Amino acid sequence: MQSLRAQNFAGAIRIDIVDNEASIETEDLIRSLAPEARYIGIADNVGFAEACNIGLRGAIEDGDNYVMLLNMDAFLAPAALSRLVQYLNENGNVACCQPLLLQWPNGDRIDSAGNFIHLLGFGLCGQHGALAKVSQSVPCAVGYCSGAAVVIRVSALERVGLLDDEMWMYCEDQDLGIRFRLSGWENMVVPDAIAYHEHEFARTDAKLALIDANRWLFMLRNYKVLTIIALLPLLLTVDLGLLVGSLFLSQLNFKRRSISRLLSSPTLKALVRNRKSIQQLRQIRDRALLPYLTHRIDYGGLNRLLIAPIEMVCWFYRSLLWLAMWW
Repeated sequence: MQSLRAQNFAGAIRIDIVDNEASIETEDLIRSLAPEARYIGIADNVGFAEACNIGLRGAIEDGDNYVMLLNMDAFLAPAALSRLVQYLNENGNVACCQPLLLQWPNGDRIDSAGNFIHLLGFGLCGQHGALAKVSQSVPCAVGYCSGAAVVIRVSALERVGLLDDEMWMYCEDQDLGIRFRLSGWENMVVPDAIAYHEHEFARTDAKLALIDANRWLFMLRNYKVLTIIALLPLLLTVDLGLLVGSLFLSQLNFKRRSISRLLSSPTLKALVRNRKSIQQLRQIRDRALLPYLTHRIDYGGLNRLLIAPIEMVCWFYRSLLWLAMWW
């Protein structure tokens, strides 16, 4: 709230605070700390995606030009909002843009310089852990924008739809970003707009199960059937590797929970319905997505000796796809 109050943005701002699984105590606290904000309390925990959608629907209903998603563990530098809105005003083909997200409290390291999508559906933070001074200084296209801090063009949302509440949490920003791109829009990072994010990647079974199920949902919803068939040998090999690795790490339960979630009747019904609407909006071929699908697993803290062989196989596979894909 302090960072929002300090913004040098000249336009009108309305702040909505969506309180998931609200209580009397959290409502009283939020109203006292942010009296100028519109408080929206939800009795149940409906998930990150649906809670964000409540705010997104409000922006659409109120006829706003832009809407920003900002995590409660993130805050903005004073010029961030005005710079992001200025960029969208000047670039009508861009659906959304994010600031350069720096880690907090270690503000000299990058949390995300725009996110990228692995060939196998994993979403990863670009340049995570790199020194901020070596980051690219000009706006550039990215696979998708981080949902932690992103300004979205409302008219683009009206065209492609909101976050997928079936995903509940994780990969929902990735899914929205690829839908923007399939519909002909760009996703951009604007590095001279700065935000900070207190982001920690905890590897719990529940989190890993959501990420694993949602990456499959992401591919099954958005990729063409031929792409899924072409990727299937690599997908099955990697998933087998995940199973073996889970045995050694005593985290096999996450894979069982992932498969159970993915194959549930509500999920499958939503998948069929959503895939149909996404493919009807498609403006580009899957071949045009390949520049935004990476073979790299560039994430801080991972053992490069273990990751390098996987990256090499994925690079070779991606190269073959580039030669073969006509769809």
